[in-house]
Order: sequence, then structure tokens, then C-alpha cells
Amino acid sequence: MSIMNHTGAKFSKEEQDGFTWASFTLAFAAAQVRHIKEGSRLPVKDYAENVTKDVERVADEYVKRMQRNYARSGNATDPLITGDGQMCKTIAEEVARNAR
Repeated sequence: MSIMNHTGAKFSKEEQDGFTWASFTLAFAAAQVRHIKEGSRLPVKDYAENVTKDVERVADEYVKRMQRNYARSGNATDPLITGDGQMCKTIAEEVARNAR
């Protein structure tokens, strides 16, 4: 989400859809994990709302980091952002494989 919030307009519609899909996939998986881990009788959608808020907060922090990086070096990414992005992609692909 932070990539989309920071530079989304630079990506094609297909790439934007891919980022959006990955974000929703990861958020839903996080909601399911929280739901199972807590053994709650609340519906998963209640957890999804909390995950969405968390995702928005984290995405905002990444956007701030990208803006600082860009102001310092002309490049928004750094090893942390690149590594975290790759990890998120890997997890999203695994979640998608297991959802089929």
C-alpha cells in the first residue's frame, strides 16, 4: 500500500491492480491469523477492520520513509523497504497458493 500511496500513478493499471490484490490478500491473511490465534468467536470481518487500520498506519510510515529517502538521495527505496517488499510479495504468493 505504501508503494501505491507514494508512486502509484507511475504504474500501469495492471501493476496497480497487482499491488492492490497483494495488499488485500495479505490483510485478509493477517485477519485470519489474528482470528485463529485468539480463538475468537467474533467474525473475521471484525479483525479485518483492525488489520486495515494497522496496514494504513504502517503504510503511512513507509511513505514518510520513502519521502525522506527521496529528499536525501533522489531514490525512495532503501534495503529495508526493498527487503520488506520482497517478503510481502513472497507471503502474498504463498497465501494465494494456499487459498486455491
